[in-house]
Amino acid sequence: MEVEKWKKKLDMLETKKKRIYEMREEGSYTKEEFMERKDEIENEISTTRILSNEARIEQFDIEGSIIYATKFIENLGRQWFDLVPHLQPKFQKLVFPEGIPFEWKKGFGTAKLAGIYEMNRDFSTEKSVLVDPSGIEPLTSSMPWKRSTK
Repeated sequence: MEVEKWKKKLDMLETKKKRIYEMREEGSYTKEEFMERKDEIENEISTTRILSNEARIEQFDIEGSIIYATKFIENLGRQWFDLVPHLQPKFQKLVFPEGIPFEWKKGFGTAKLAGIYEMNRDFSTEKSVLVDPSGIEPLTSSMPWKRSTK
């Protein structure tokens, strides 16, 4: 809404600028008057463009963008499979900039992640709810509050 208001004002100023040029061509303005009017309108146009850009920035949904980026990073496997095959190696290089280490007799090693993914891993505060942190052994019948140590 705000952006549209600035666009209309910019259109009006551009029309006014065009009219100033026409009036100079018709001889209504002297060279000095023309230069003065032209400079005034160009300053006003510049100011309006700046205000219009600021309105666009405010309109940009930063929170939504952060949520999207976080979900994108969390679902890398899905992103990779959704890519066309010829882009998968490029995407893989972005995630693993040093490649995936492999030794003939040992197999695959631990790959170094790109910086953004390391930051995501380091700042992740969620704990897994899939496994009970006290252990996975069954309860012993004689001590229901304790886990078996065998």
